[in-house]
Amino acid sequence: MSNTPAIVSLSRKMWIASLGGIILIPLATGLLWAGVPVAQISNVLIREAVASSEFGLGQRLLGFSISMIPQIPLLYGLTRLASMFQLFYQGAIFEPPVTGHLRAFAAMLVVSSFLSILNGIPMDAMLTWVNGPGQRQVTIGIGGSDLEFFFLSGLFYAIAWVLSEAHNIAEDNAQIL
Repeated sequence: MSNTPAIVSLSRKMWIASLGGIILIPLATGLLWAGVPVAQISNVLIREAVASSEFGLGQRLLGFSISMIPQIPLLYGLTRLASMFQLFYQGAIFEPPVTGHLRAFAAMLVVSSFLSILNGIPMDAMLTWVNGPGQRQVTIGIGGSDLEFFFLSGLFYAIAWVLSEAHNIAEDNAQIL
């Protein structure tokens, strides 16, 4: 019994979810910086740095821009993931482009995780810039989700590598016959 119909069905749903993520991530980030009081933004961003006063439009745009730095590679990775699921939906499950899309998604997860860790430096500086001397701060930290992304991206990269090798072996075997 073939699992192809289930793979096609799941792939269609994951393709839609990937496209939804591409739209929702910047939209949610923009809404956060557009309407949430500054005192709550540091809680939402899980930052210890807290601003002592409200931000103007320029500071909010800067905050949005800084927030998007780790999101940009993630958004690109989601476009590659959506392309992979679209290929699955079209029935191209073991084709070379699939492994390329999966490998690119994994690489973008690593880049996004690394930038997310480093992003705390400019974010904290921006959040506390309006505070008086001695009350500004800059921190960097690695959380559990950062480590999860690293391990998950390593898993995806390894799977893409194995699939690529399997495709090469299948091609070699087909040429022998």
